[in-house]
Amino acid sequence: MKLKLKVMHGLARLRHASKFIRVPRLPFLRAQKSLRTDLPAVFVMGCGNSGTTLTAARIGRAKGVYLLGEETSLFQPRTPFSQAYAVFDQLLIALKFYNASMLLEKTPKHIHAVDRILALFPHAKFVVTVRNPLDNCASLYKRFQHKKSKGLGYAITRWNRDNLAVLTLLKKYPERVHVVRFEALTENPETTFKGIFEFLELPWQPEILEAGKTAYDQVEQKRNMKLRQEQVAKPITARSNTWKEILSEAQAEKVRQKTQLIADALEKKLSCCTEAPTESV
Repeated sequence: MKLKLKVMHGLARLRHASKFIRVPRLPFLRAQKSLRTDLPAVFVMGCGNSGTTLTAARIGRAKGVYLLGEETSLFQPRTPFSQAYAVFDQLLIALKFYNASMLLEKTPKHIHAVDRILALFPHAKFVVTVRNPLDNCASLYKRFQHKKSKGLGYAITRWNRDNLAVLTLLKKYPERVHVVRFEALTENPETTFKGIFEFLELPWQPEILEAGKTAYDQVEQKRNMKLRQEQVAKPITARSNTWKEILSEAQAEKVRQKTQLIADALEKKLSCCTEAPTESV
């Protein structure tokens, strides 16, 4: 137990230190050296406010799965690839003492960095969350409404951009992706998580569905993640059609019009392998 705590504390320090690591900036193509590891790596991603934190938090409660307790953002283009290599190389060494059977990381915006992830983890798998554009845009709008530069237009643009990246990922690496609908996640969590565990080749562990602390309680969270930390520790409850509490009908119509093209394409792509959404847009 003491060794486990020391490893967990060491990993926490490593995660925080990663923000300050400075390594030589190398061109991406020259730095494409994959890590030597047999440890399965899974990345949870998708549009912000689409259920990524809830999905990662509950998977991370499974035995043997080590979930990083904060978003690393290490694969975004602004971060040197060599920095991501250095951090995860040290992390994998530490995880040998933790006896982890799977590494789990969640950064929503990594939906735009899949190729960079695969350069480091060639056998990585991706769990991607999607959400009804009305509810998703309303949630983003509420989250950023205090910022004048990020109104409803920003929420719509982000939903379109992130879900276009989902479509690209499904086209390029369909066998590596498992898509999770937010509506199914909150309305039928047991069936939804069983599907995730099957995709990840993990034995089903029903206790992950129970309310309680998650890996996000091991790290001091700030701003939006502080709220998410509290939310994902609570019982899972249905959260559909919440846009009606936030948007006017005129705003909702704007969301429908601006997201229709990508929403239709995404629905067509997913209709053959996932449940129908609770409400069409």
